[in-house]
Amino acid sequence: MAIPAVLLAASTAWFFLGREARGRHEATAQLWADAPYYYSYLPSIFLDHDLDFANQYQETKNWYRFGAAPTGRPANPFGIGPAIFELPFFGVGHLAAWLADGRTDGFSEWEIKATLFASVLYSLGAIFFALRLLRRKFNTAGWPPLLATLCIAMGGPLVYYAIRQPGYAHPFASFWVAWLVERWDATFDGSQEPRSLRTWLTLGALWGAATLARPQLALWGSVLAVAAADDLVRRGKIGFELALRWILAAVVAFLVFAPQLMAWKGVYGTYYLVPQGNGFMRWDEPAWSEVLFSSRNGLLPWSPIYALAALGFLASVMRYPRLALCLLVGAGAQVVVNGAVWDWWAGGSFGGRRFDSCFVVFAFGLGFLLDRAFAARRWPVVHRVACGLLLSCCISLALGNLLAAGGYEARTVRINGGEAASAILTQRIPGPLGWFVGGCSAATNLPMRLIFAFRYGTHLGNYDRVVGVHFLSELYPGLNSIRAKTRDDVPVGNARSPFLLRLRQGSDDTTEFIGRGARILVPLNRRGSVKIDLTAAVPVGNKRATLTWNGSLITEAQLGTEPSHIVATITEVRRGVNVLDIDAPAGTSLYKLVVTSSADPR
Repeated sequence: MAIPAVLLAASTAWFFLGREARGRHEATAQLWADAPYYYSYLPSIFLDHDLDFANQYQETKNWYRFGAAPTGRPANPFGIGPAIFELPFFGVGHLAAWLADGRTDGFSEWEIKATLFASVLYSLGAIFFALRLLRRKFNTAGWPPLLATLCIAMGGPLVYYAIRQPGYAHPFASFWVAWLVERWDATFDGSQEPRSLRTWLTLGALWGAATLARPQLALWGSVLAVAAADDLVRRGKIGFELALRWILAAVVAFLVFAPQLMAWKGVYGTYYLVPQGNGFMRWDEPAWSEVLFSSRNGLLPWSPIYALAALGFLASVMRYPRLALCLLVGAGAQVVVNGAVWDWWAGGSFGGRRFDSCFVVFAFGLGFLLDRAFAARRWPVVHRVACGLLLSCCISLALGNLLAAGGYEARTVRINGGEAASAILTQRIPGPLGWFVGGCSAATNLPMRLIFAFRYGTHLGNYDRVVGVHFLSELYPGLNSIRAKTRDDVPVGNARSPFLLRLRQGSDDTTEFIGRGARILVPLNRRGSVKIDLTAAVPVGNKRATLTWNGSLITEAQLGTEPSHIVATITEVRRGVNVLDIDAPAGTSLYKLVVTSSADPR
């Protein structure tokens, strides 16, 4: 009991006594960014008894400037699930506010802090269930499972959204999926009897709660499909009794998730929709590698201990094939769905926060790695050195992330990318620890940097400077207060730009071709067509220039010694990095590149 008490005391003290990164006096337990929208359900439903957020938005200022839903009510694309899980905490805070004879409209300090404290307790609950899974699988009550679970909790986004920026859906997602996976694994006991009705109802309720926390977690229903296959193999046939258990579990899951359907109906007038907009999910071009490796909030560069855990997880497949493969399917589904989201970088995120449900996956991976490492008995001296290095690495990465989280909050996040995560971590984490964590961060996306450099013929470091930096509008319209851009002047006057290849510095803010042909990388995150207007000139005479876009010819034009325009409209736009190749004589000068589009990037 000592360790849970210490964790609770430490996290509670940090939660209530912590201060924001820029030295102001406000505590971190405040409603920032997304949190006010999740929170608004509580006073709206349980005090006003409606789903009209007009008066709540007057208090929270509606930072994202959401307009009206089809019903005429203020839109709120954030889910109702976190508010339901926070309801007991809100009730305690509301009672305390009433007893203190203060404001009781849902926005008193008592009500807000009591409600946000749920993020701390649910995160500790996720640690508990992940630890219980590890101790059962590795058949030990010793310290390796505990160390692994705590290092993953402290070394990733979990701790940040528990304490530094509470009130989001992520603590609840981590909690319910950890519990679901733990119960699913615990009920595979090797017996010949199918799971009981009670077990199926429990699994259905946990799946429904996870989906209520964040609808994308419905994909974790894959573990229930495996459980059904288990029962089918044990029984040999489906049968009425077995089918009834599955159906009742599905009914329970539906009933638990039903409040979200009712909330969508009340706000948007329909029981099911993608509230951000029908085009918000880019299923045709999921940016799966970006959400894992990009310096713009990619999971692994910002949480390098997760890369170490991933190695352990892959190694566990041979020893625990059933559990490891099921977790791999669940985590892989989250990679796809997170990459398909329009803003795959998750806005002003602290690392890969949308991988919240994968906390238990990485805890298991690191737990397996530590368990195997300390179970080995060959070459005692080498073994002790290796284990010492592994322990030092895990603790250093976890401590480094804690320090980074302590100096990071909603108003200091990077929005537009363009700087390596390794460099930022090195700067924000003091001393040699910062160098170590930064070096590990750089190692996590080295394979993608090598692939990027080979594919585009560029420098190794340009992956971090290009991927996640978009020209024109990059945010989905209607979900932010930033107006969509219709024009971008791409800088072509600096040969050191990561977007320019095979060019040297010219005079008067121009660049010149080194040989015959140059390349411009044009990252975009939008649908529809774009128009490019390139201003260039050749050194002598009149020469023909050819432009190709992603390998396809788009236009040809004559260039003279005076700057002239080459204009083309492009209908096939790739999500991510597009390649504009210009075939013209050596010495050709580039003056300007303008990219324009419609106001609506959808």
